[in-house]
Amino acid sequence: MKQSTRSVLSRLSFAILSVFISGLVIAPAASEPPQAVRSGPIPIRDQHPLSFYHASFSPESPGVLEAGEFRARTAFNWSNTLNNRRGSYRIDAETRLVEFGLRYSPYARLELGIGVPLLWRGEGVADSTIDNWHQAFGFPRADRDIVPDNEFALRGDNQDGTRFNLTPQGTRVMNLVLDAKYEIIPRTKDASQWSALIRLGIPVPQNAYTQQGIDLGATLLGQMSPEVTNLDWLTLYFGAGYMHFTDEETDGLAFKHNHFFSFLQFETEPFGSIPVLLGLVYQSPLVNDVEKFPDYAVYLDLGTRFGLTDRTYGELLLRENISSQDGTADITVMFALSVSGN
Repeated sequence: MKQSTRSVLSRLSFAILSVFISGLVIAPAASEPPQAVRSGPIPIRDQHPLSFYHASFSPESPGVLEAGEFRARTAFNWSNTLNNRRGSYRIDAETRLVEFGLRYSPYARLELGIGVPLLWRGEGVADSTIDNWHQAFGFPRADRDIVPDNEFALRGDNQDGTRFNLTPQGTRVMNLVLDAKYEIIPRTKDASQWSALIRLGIPVPQNAYTQQGIDLGATLLGQMSPEVTNLDWLTLYFGAGYMHFTDEETDGLAFKHNHFFSFLQFETEPFGSIPVLLGLVYQSPLVNDVEKFPDYAVYLDLGTRFGLTDRTYGELLLRENISSQDGTADITVMFALSVSGN
């Protein structure tokens, strides 16, 4: 079996085992969150250190809040990345992202949202832990055995002979995110549900972590219920989107103007009211001229959602890169807390 195939199988097995254990721990004590907020993908943006300069897609349910209802959500994402393409570039960083979001439905079938992300990036503390973890589960070490632990580097060569070197570290407010989601075809028992989501990324002036143009994206979201799939235990979610970056260059780093995204996610409930979500995310090239940078990214997401009160629920998610290891965040762990009301 090839090394890449063993890597994918090892990562998938570890992720499934992690969420299975989490479900066994959570299931006895968790209450069931409301159906309106219980189902669907757990939203998570691209966590690669270079992606934070722009707005990002995230897997999402086509469902919308009821008219007059709101949902406040706070998510914490911790990620570790090492992309070491010798003779070309080195992306070596730990990031911690806190996202504050608010969604509100002013009318039936329409949902509006705003997100305020707060990002810390730097050397971090977990490189040796990640390396040990990769060795224990048979993942590729990705040059962690030759690169010093806990260093920060966002630098490399462009194809035109210039170089980029992004040195600022610490905490910054990132691009503000504005969303509008419209339910095109409402959910019914025997039909698929479809929605369209428009996303704007608004730059923060004088910020070393953001671009200085507006990002504009559109995503088509769909759901097939068990009645549609003819599988009583499975709900299918999917989506595809396009994002346009108006600001092409940041500190010597050129981004693609046109960016594409798709996802496929499965939801089932092996622990009663505790759902398990497993999915794949594909993204087109992020940067334009970096020498030897991969032209795609694929992630594996595995998560669960559990009720805390009638209006409050938590989410846990593990994201692993399965391809290409030279242009993706190695691992992300996310926890989110949501509160809804009207």
